[in-house]
Amino acid sequence: MTDNRFLQFSFVRFLSILGVVIIHATAPYMVSLIRASNQGTPTFLSLVFLNQAARFCVPAFFIVSGFFTAYGRKDYFLKPEELKTYILKRFIRLLLPYLAWTLVLYVLPRLFFGNLKIVSTISAVLLGSTIEGGYFIIALAQLNLIGPLLIRYGKNRNFVYGVMIIASLIITELFFVAAGYGHWFLSQWVKVGFSYFQSTFLPWSSFYISGK
Repeated sequence: MTDNRFLQFSFVRFLSILGVVIIHATAPYMVSLIRASNQGTPTFLSLVFLNQAARFCVPAFFIVSGFFTAYGRKDYFLKPEELKTYILKRFIRLLLPYLAWTLVLYVLPRLFFGNLKIVSTISAVLLGSTIEGGYFIIALAQLNLIGPLLIRYGKNRNFVYGVMIIASLIITELFFVAAGYGHWFLSQWVKVGFSYFQSTFLPWSSFYISGK
């Protein structure tokens, strides 16, 4: 008998994938209209609506991933064999496709044109900037790595997860405010680093934890 919960999650994944497509399909047209000073046209406003309405997709992926990390884990990853199997399975699913597309879309073109730099390539791979949306994969890989520890520590104590969610939201908001509105001596560094901040687990951990 089919479990309706998994059918529902499959539908959420489908909508999330559709959301990613919409975001990347509408963004170039929005930019071209902005450059042409056509921000007030019905076309531009429609594109903005579609683009923003689809923004649920990345948080949804983190929520679903958090759910399936905790689902059915009655022993809370206390067995080393289970933990090893979980991490290997998740990393193969996430990182192998990421590294394969990185090789095809990032490494090989630069190698062909003779401008491949080892240090910048390693940095781009770690930050998820080798492919469009790679930051999402890097952050999700981090959360999948520490997810079992969160489950083992929190277990059935929901207040622990509540504290984690609140702390993650506060840290993210403080970083956003500092990057967008700060005028102190480190503000410039914060602004530069804000895009890389998305490659870390912190801004997404509240969604991931809420899925548990």
